[in-house]
Amino acid sequence: MPHSSQVPEPWKSFLGELDREATAETRLDCMGGFVATLLYGLPRATSDLDVLLIAPGEQRAALLELGIRGGALHKKYKVFLDYVGVARVPEDYEERLTEMFPGAYKHLRICALDPYGPRAVKTRTKHPARSRRRKAPGAVRSAGLANPQGPL
Repeated sequence: MPHSSQVPEPWKSFLGELDREATAETRLDCMGGFVATLLYGLPRATSDLDVLLIAPGEQRAALLELGIRGGALHKKYKVFLDYVGVARVPEDYEERLTEMFPGAYKHLRICALDPYGPRAVKTRTKHPARSRRRKAPGAVRSAGLANPQGPL
């Protein structure tokens, strides 16, 4: 599990500014390259943080306005939040989340989907042209993180 001191720049500062914007404990359920790189150590550069859920919902608008592509933090740090909006995930995914940097931030809890879910996660953004299908990358399989028998 990464420790808060292991959050590399620009993510450390980006998340720190989002944390200062949050006014209550806020959970970001994350997936994609950010999780693969920072939690599992896979060599995959990414400039976005794929977020499935921002809870409570009252925090969503302010955090997205600040952190979304083209927002103030994107311009400053060259990384951004990519709010997935719709994704096919296991029904019990919330029970299998891993908090990535416990205690690192006052309000934010950055949580990762585990790598043992379905091999393909279909994600959709608000922009149909940006819809995409993601498969478990070969690096996840070769690192032994993808479980061919399904969830544990």
